[in-house]
Amino acid sequence: MSSESASRGSTPRTEGSTARHEEGSVTVAELRVPASEIALEEAFRRAPSMTFRAEKVAGRQSDRPFAHGWIGGDAEATAAALEADPSVTLESVLVRRDDEQLCELGFSDPVALVADAVYNSGGTILSAEAADGNWQLCLRFSDRSSLSDLMGLFDRFGIDANLTQVANGDGASRQRLTEKQREALAAAHERGYFEVPRQASLEEVATDLGISHQAMSERLRRGQNALLHSEIVD
Repeated sequence: MSSESASRGSTPRTEGSTARHEEGSVTVAELRVPASEIALEEAFRRAPSMTFRAEKVAGRQSDRPFAHGWIGGDAEATAAALEADPSVTLESVLVRRDDEQLCELGFSDPVALVADAVYNSGGTILSAEAADGNWQLCLRFSDRSSLSDLMGLFDRFGIDANLTQVANGDGASRQRLTEKQREALAAAHERGYFEVPRQASLEEVATDLGISHQAMSERLRRGQNALLHSEIVD
């Protein structure tokens, strides 16, 4: 991220930015942004199998975007990793499950910068997830020009954001498998994960690839979604 973005903290807030949404074609985009550009870079370095999924992100602007999120992975390892990461503060654990925890988090300025850029471009954040050292943002815009506005802001602030999917309201889509998704699908197929009955469990395939159960599940889900869009929608 450029020094300009760090000095600005966040883009100026524009009241009623979401009012730009009108009836007609809607653009839904997925962007992949390295954790080094937003947050959690150090946490992922210390706990590579950690995952993050923001809770209830759609809607209005907030002074604390992504303040509540599900953290997946070993609880002790992820807590230590978050504590060592200067981009985030683990304020409290609200809900505990076997493989994930709902946490209250405080993120550093780059998170607000990214969120404000989306809203000030007329966008809505539908979901925000992070795994394998990258953030994946699903965004909705009233038209393609609003998405272009956002990408222009990212360029201006030096934020390295890559479009991985763009879909129109009419269903037209440009979604492609990532290399990691392709690898996960191929490994699952070779091990017989998709057979009935299954010849291998998700955990076994994940172990073969040297990744966590959560990461494997996410790659398969996104990979299958990409294939469905490619074969059925396109």
